[in-house]
Amino acid sequence: MKKPNISVDGFIPAGRRPERVGNKPGADAPRRVGRPVAIDGMQPRRTPVAPQNFQQPQQLQRPFAEDNDIQASLREIDNQPQRPVRPEPDKKEQKRLKAEKKLEKINKKRQKKNKKPLSFEQFKKRRLIKRIILIILIPLLIFLGFQAWRLYNNLSRVVGGDILGLFTKTRLKQDDNGRTNVLIFGTSPDGWEGADLADSIMVLSYHQDNKDAYTVSLPRDLYVKHTCQSWLKTTAGKLNESYGCGKQDAKDSGKDQAASEQAGQAEIAKTAQEVLGMEIHYKVHANWRVLTEVVNALGGIDVKVEAYDGSSMVYDVATKIRYRNGETVHMNGEQALAFSRARGSAGGIGLSGGNFDRERNQQKIIKAIVEKAKTSNKADFNVMMGIIDALGNNINTNFETKEMQTIIEILKEFNAEKIVSIPLVDEKNKVQLLTTSNIAGASVVVPTAGTYNYTAIKNYVKKRISPTAEMNEEARLVILNGSGIAGVAAAEQTKLTKQELNVVQVGNYPGGVQAKHTIYDLSNGTKPKTIEKLKQTYGTNVVTTIPPTISKYNADIVIVLGTENQR
Repeated sequence: MKKPNISVDGFIPAGRRPERVGNKPGADAPRRVGRPVAIDGMQPRRTPVAPQNFQQPQQLQRPFAEDNDIQASLREIDNQPQRPVRPEPDKKEQKRLKAEKKLEKINKKRQKKNKKPLSFEQFKKRRLIKRIILIILIPLLIFLGFQAWRLYNNLSRVVGGDILGLFTKTRLKQDDNGRTNVLIFGTSPDGWEGADLADSIMVLSYHQDNKDAYTVSLPRDLYVKHTCQSWLKTTAGKLNESYGCGKQDAKDSGKDQAASEQAGQAEIAKTAQEVLGMEIHYKVHANWRVLTEVVNALGGIDVKVEAYDGSSMVYDVATKIRYRNGETVHMNGEQALAFSRARGSAGGIGLSGGNFDRERNQQKIIKAIVEKAKTSNKADFNVMMGIIDALGNNINTNFETKEMQTIIEILKEFNAEKIVSIPLVDEKNKVQLLTTSNIAGASVVVPTAGTYNYTAIKNYVKKRISPTAEMNEEARLVILNGSGIAGVAAAEQTKLTKQELNVVQVGNYPGGVQAKHTIYDLSNGTKPKTIEKLKQTYGTNVVTTIPPTISKYNADIVIVLGTENQR
């Protein structure tokens, strides 16, 4: 087999020739001159071809020994053994080498700390444990991060303030009697018909130190004064319109959605404060979806159904509810909503109280929700997040993040069974502070004392929630006009009523005109706080010797007004 030509350092040897010079066969044959070869990039000069009869001079003839040496060198190169090529390490071996280097560094550090070096097996085991922890921890951190964002996103929609407020504990606002009053009202969701009309209105009053709680519901049809320039263009109307009036007026004045919402809340809070005489510190506006979602998140609530008029059942045509009187019903969100809205407006049984019955049932629902939330499984993360989602999507308040820690503490200690409801109409206890009426063709609710006259309501609520020492004595007062000036007794009645004193009668003094005021104590000293307050008010002493003209009055204290300080 013909051996291929081999290139050495850029030199390309010529092929084997059968001809040889000198004494070799074919010596007489003319030698063929090969093609010039470029060595190291240089172009050689072309060798001229000798004429056929040209005889090379003896001294210039080159022996073929040089060719033989070159051929021998090439054969030697070809016959040299190839150096073995070391194979590249596979991936597994590369990982092991890398791990060994890392272990070496770790053991150097351990030696500096006078710790025993790790074996390779120990190193692999520890590395495996770390990787398992990371595999578990990273998804967990992602999940917790998402839930934290979800929680903050919902809280930021419910309360005001920044996230740093969550790490601050601030006491809730309160009045002079230490009570925190929260207005809670509900509407339909945005986009629904009547979304700006309050369907239920309630005030929750809580004492942060005594831990007692009271609720007072206000009828949606209560006729009140309000400012409604843009929406209804009225100055008076039903209480359930007040929120929408404030909101729409703010919108029409160019305010954004958030500012308009706050304006609506402020308007209905102002009216509730005027009716009840309670300072409103916080407002909670919820649409009815929050009720269904919270109740469903809790897995339902248990409510005792009562027919307040003594009927054998409670049935409402509009909401289709039907329950036996006295039975405890497990309600889901939709059933709880229907029960809280039933008022017999389209007919029914056991709802003769109309709105007043509905207000009582709404308070039952709230109590049941609070109680179920407290007794539910605290470890059930889905329940907690379901409630948070429901609140974030459907509630708007003016609480701040810095008050959240206080709210959480209150909820932990809160006992729904101790919530005391204060009805403004209670036939059983002979309370009739409200009545129905018709104004401009509309069926409305007005105070029994007269339209816009909330004095008796304020005193009643004050007496139940934050009674003064005088209110607890429940002294019955009679005011007699002895000044000879018309209207003095009636004016004094208004003044004392605002001081939470119970004036049961006014009239003229039968003994004629008196120069000074006189206070007669007919209680035999059983009303000392009231007597002391009246002494300070009128700057006079108390008479315990009662003349016949005074003793005939059915009262604990009789006040006779004289001409002093009267003009």
